[in-house]
Amino acid sequence: KYGKYGLQVYAIENTGRDSAYLKEYVEKTKSRYPILFAGKGVARKYSAMAAPTFFLINQKREILYKSCGLRINELIYEIEKALKL
Repeated sequence: KYGKYGLQVYAIENTGRDSAYLKEYVEKTKSRYPILFAGKGVARKYSAMAAPTFFLINQKREILYKSCGLRINELIYEIEKALKL
């Protein structure tokens, strides 16, 4: 929905699961976005110690929004505010 405005979605896996499990997970969920496997360092850098944690980061790499847990209405509001929709 927001891709045409430049929004990009990425996932970070930080559970340490083996690659066979992760491959099965991606196939089962039909993931449509890139997933960084073994991303504990990235998760630690952004203090994302629980899943799911959502970040909205602009092109200047500034964090505009962070939420531990999915708050869909709040997330949509922040996306649309950032995209000036």
